[in-house]
Amino acid sequence: LCFVLLLLLPSLFIVDNETNPVLHSLYLKNFPIHSAQFSADGQQIIMTSRRSFFYVFDIPSNQAIRIPGLRGRQEKSFEVFAVSPDNEYLAFTGRDGSVLIVSNRTKQLVDCCRMSGSVIALAFTPSGKHLLSAGSDGRVYVWDMTTRTCCHSFVDDGSYHLTSLAVAPENKYFACGNSTGVVNVYDDSCLKLGEPKPVRTINNLAPVCATSMKFNASGEILALSARRMQKGLRLVHFPSATVFSNWPKQTSKLSYIQSLSFSPSSEFMAVGNDLGKALLYRLGHYKSES
Repeated sequence: LCFVLLLLLPSLFIVDNETNPVLHSLYLKNFPIHSAQFSADGQQIIMTSRRSFFYVFDIPSNQAIRIPGLRGRQEKSFEVFAVSPDNEYLAFTGRDGSVLIVSNRTKQLVDCCRMSGSVIALAFTPSGKHLLSAGSDGRVYVWDMTTRTCCHSFVDDGSYHLTSLAVAPENKYFACGNSTGVVNVYDDSCLKLGEPKPVRTINNLAPVCATSMKFNASGEILALSARRMQKGLRLVHFPSATVFSNWPKQTSKLSYIQSLSFSPSSEFMAVGNDLGKALLYRLGHYKSES
């Protein structure tokens, strides 16, 4: 199992429960990394920044490839993006309400979808057949990735500005975080109704908005974090929507959370903070990964 450590000097680690050795370190000049994700096949790492270009690190060849922007676009930042689970596409937030659909194979722009308001958050459904986008108008847009058209949209209950999205496995739940610090969780009826009602509402981060959200592989845990809140991390159990009260503890040295993720079988949770550290936690309920 490998994790990416998001530092000015990005490093790839093998997590073996003992020494966790460094597999590779990379220096990218004048490129502070703000986001990085594995491709769905695990062969590449896509790294982005507040720059008009981004990098792809190809693991088999051990090479970093600079992608000099997208043809026909003049974006100043590729910071926010999502990788489709079927490994077909990358989606980036663009200017003026644009969602940029990029071929993961060629890294070239294949389409540009447009929504009202600015785009702030993106999330693919587990099948990769649909992409969700949300932003400053408080509405969630659902894009059909076959036709790359908007097949549905809905208004997040009580929201006027969305900040984050997350989709649980098998489309069990759809989480929408807004600027008031409230996270509304919907079932799959939100893909059909224009004004669905949330099945759960979580306000444990309020009034600070959730900037990162992630469901674990079983959909039993939703992790929420807020960059502007010290120790701003909460774990929520589903379907009860109960926030775990025993963690994080007052003594947990989390600082300000910048990113988070679960390992494939949920045995580990990785948390990146503003001190340049990737904190690795074991979730004892889940089986060991080998």
